Order: sequence, then structure tokens, then C-alpha cells
Amino acid sequence: RTQLSADVQNPDSVRYPMLRISHFALALCSLLPQLRAVTFDLPGIPANQVPEGGQLCLSQLIPEDVHAVATYSITPGNQQTVNIEAFDEPETEGGHSNTFYSRNDVKGEGTFTFTTHRSGEVHLCFSNVLDQGVKPAWNIKRSVTVALRSGAETVDPDTFQEKNEKLRPVEKNLRKLEFVMDEVAGDIEYLISREQGLRDTNESANERVKFFAVLTMLVLVGLAVWQLWYLRRFFKAKKLI
Repeated sequence: RTQLSADVQNPDSVRYPMLRISHFALALCSLLPQLRAVTFDLPGIPANQVPEGGQLCLSQLIPEDVHAVATYSITPGNQQTVNIEAFDEPETEGGHSNTFYSRNDVKGEGTFTFTTHRSGEVHLCFSNVLDQGVKPAWNIKRSVTVALRSGAETVDPDTFQEKNEKLRPVEKNLRKLEFVMDEVAGDIEYLISREQGLRDTNESANERVKFFAVLTMLVLVGLAVWQLWYLRRFFKAKKLI
């Protein structure tokens, strides 16, 4: 901010650099909501096959207490029912997972929002269930487009404007870009903390392996010494040496 304030006093010196920065900010901010959009075909399956892996799931790692928005668009299809479920990954195997959204017989376009309760993978699962009596076929499917945005991607640029403050669209996008950079920095700090925890676990495991290796060597050396002592005593008792 200090650099921008100093440059504004001499507009001629920053006219073209600011133009390039503005175009970059506009392009980046306009692409953010589209980076997570995915389009795929969802084949129809019988209802009894859904629990056996008939769902198609998309996953994304989202930090704790982060607002997320999911939008979807589903093409029409006869004798097919699309179901959606959004949930997070349990902290431990067999643990409890939080269900953020669940809806059956989804049609057309829709949006739902949720806030994560813990850091981890968030899964968006879709299933296309055929009506009773309908057999699966290669042409029985529905096209699904889904986009998952979280954090700064869900914030309206107008919210970065103070009361009675008039900002140009470029300035709003620059403020949003600053918010995005802060979020990226927070994600990097989170990854660093996870890396530190994994490194500590690795070092602890290495220390245990070293201790076990040294203990094994001492046991083997002690066993060899005891065998020599026993054999020497045995041969003396037999008067062989």
C-alpha cells in the first residue's frame, strides 16, 4: 500500500505498470471462480449398486472454519434421479463425518453453502439412480458441471469497500487480490505446520529405529560372547582343550 500511495503522486511514472497490474488483477480475479469448475458425465446405475461404489465424488482440501460455496448444473434425463451429498472426511478411521448438504432428485441448477468444522478433505458425491426396471446403457447418462469455491473466492468485491468510500472496479479487485494473497499465506503457514509435525514424527521414528538397531547389535554381541564362553567351558569340562 505504501508503494502504491507513493506512485500515485506521479501518475506519468506508473501509468503503464499500473495498467499491466490492473489487467493481471482483473484476469486473476475473474479466473478464480472458474478454476474449480468440473464437467463430467454421470452414468445411470441401478439403486442397489450405489452403496458399492456407484457414486462419483470430487474432493478438495479446505482448512478449518472456511466458508465454501458449491454450484452445480445438471442436464435433464428421463427415468434418472441424481442425488448429491457433501461431507468431510473423518479425523480417524471409523470416526464421524459432518454432512454439509444432502439432496435427492436434483434437477437443473443450484447452489449451496457451508462452513467447514475442521481441516481436511471435503467430498462432493453424485449418483445417478435409474428407475426400477430400467437397464444401464452407455447412452443413459446425465452431464454434471460443478464448481467449488472457498475462502476469498466466495467474497463479493463490494464487501472490500468501506462505507462512503468510492472505489473503481480495478481497486476493488486489487483489494480482493490482497485478501487472496493473505489466504494463500495462511494456507502456506498451515502446510508448514503440518510439515513440521510430520518432520517431528519422522525424526521420532528414526530415533526409535536407531535405538532398536543398537539394542539388536548389543543383544547379538552379547549372545556371541555367551556362546564362546559356554563352548570354552564345555570343551574344558570334556578335557578337549
